Amino acid sequence: MVTLPLAYAPFTGMSPECGRFTGSLLWKISGNGLNTPSYIFGTHHFAEAAFALHYPGLGPALERCTQLVGELDIWQLKEHAREARTVLNRYMLLPEDVVYADLLPEDDLLKLDRGLQSVLGSGLDRLGSMKPSGIGMVLIPQKMYRECMPEFDLHQHVSMDQRLQEIARAQGKTVRGTGNSRRAIQRFV
Repeated sequence: MVTLPLAYAPFTGMSPECGRFTGSLLWKISGNGLNTPSYIFGTHHFAEAAFALHYPGLGPALERCTQLVGELDIWQLKEHAREARTVLNRYMLLPEDVVYADLLPEDDLLKLDRGLQSVLGSGLDRLGSMKPSGIGMVLIPQKMYRECMPEFDLHQHVSMDQRLQEIARAQGKTVRGTGNSRRAIQRFV
């Protein structure tokens, strides 16, 4: 069985033969009793699908494989989307009866509002229902990506993992995830 696992490995590229950085995200695994090779491709959730589709050697590796294994099966994750929103809201939103004005002195409240406006472009009027951890976990990384890649649009974004899984399914290959989508949602928060 030829497998193409997708590894979350944005900064990998060490050659197993020489133990030094090679820059490669695609690794072929063969020998040691394996009848057919497997491949590992390092991915990053925010990287555009086009990057993977043009990566040297990935197309032929995907054609040769019989199954694709990702960190998560994207379709399984989509099946749990409503549950994910409920869990995320529980961890990211303040209880309905809690507001920052009740928690902070007025001068600190103004500093928080100005800081949010300065860093994220929105203040407490839009972010006031979020817990500090929710703001830090989701909005700050999005802001970072927008600063580094102005063309990045999270709402239009298709990840490498998703596109590769779509291709594998269209080719009739088995697609699996190494993790459970429910546990992944809980780990995320």
